Order: sequence, then C-alpha cells, then structure tokens
Amino acid sequence: IKSWTTEPAKQYVQRLEAANDVECVAASFILHGPLVIGGGAMLKPRVERAFGESATNVFEDVTGTAKGGRSSRRREFIDLYDSLLENDSVAKDQFAAIVEKCGEFMKLNNQIMIAVRQMPWWRKYVAASAAAIVSAVVWRFIATKAESSTMTNSSPNVTA
Repeated sequence: IKSWTTEPAKQYVQRLEAANDVECVAASFILHGPLVIGGGAMLKPRVERAFGESATNVFEDVTGTAKGGRSSRRREFIDLYDSLLENDSVAKDQFAAIVEKCGEFMKLNNQIMIAVRQMPWWRKYVAASAAAIVSAVVWRFIATKAESSTMTNSSPNVTA
C-alpha cells in the first residue's frame, strides 16, 4: 500500500500528524462531511469495484440504515459541528479559523484526487484486442513466408 501512496497523500498525513485542535476539526469536517451528507452511499460501489471490498470500511457508518439512515446521520453531523463553539466573540474567531483551515484541507483533498490515476475499465479489452491483432499479423507474416519458401522449393526443374 505504501508504494501506492501519492505524494499529496503523504503530505496530507504529515499535515494531520502535526495538526492542532482547530485543524483537526476542519480536517474531520472535510474528510467525513461529504461521506455523511454527500454521496457516500453512491461512492461505495465505485470504490469497491476499483479497489476491492477491503477499501470500503470507511463507508460502514454512512450508508444504508446505519445510525437511523442518511437524514438522521446528516442531522447528527450538523448538530455536532454546530455545538462545537459557543456563541461569543472567541467562537467567531475560532469559527473563522476553522473555515480557513477547511479551505486548506479541501485543497489537499483536491490534490489527492488529481494525483490518483486509475486505469479505465476498457483498458483490458483494448490490450487484448491489440494482442490479438499483433498475433494475427505475425501469424499471417509467418504463414506467407512459409508458403513462399514452399513454392520456391517445389518448383519443377525444367530442362530443355
């Protein structure tokens, strides 16, 4: 797995390891929010097809009827983040810092997504077709060469 890790993913991990509380809140909001509120349920089958079932454990709490279904999970997620800060001037500064850090983590997420390269589903069919065409051309070339050498060797000796 480490050989599959992209440079942006390594930078993300380093950033998370050194994160303060505000950055941890922002990172969890950016990482978990889209799964809970967004398309976690729609994304799970695509991830499973691309990377196997073992890569889908992150979706267990955000799909199906887990924790009361999507609307319940959405409400719980929003309530959790709304309850993190009190309603005072210090909270406004912290809120602004969280929003700023969310932007930074979103940029990191985008860099990770751009760095991930997946082969298209049709690649294996194109490769198999190309191999078949090359094999047919080579076979035809060998057959033609063998046929022409047979004709050369079997020509009658005509003497006058």
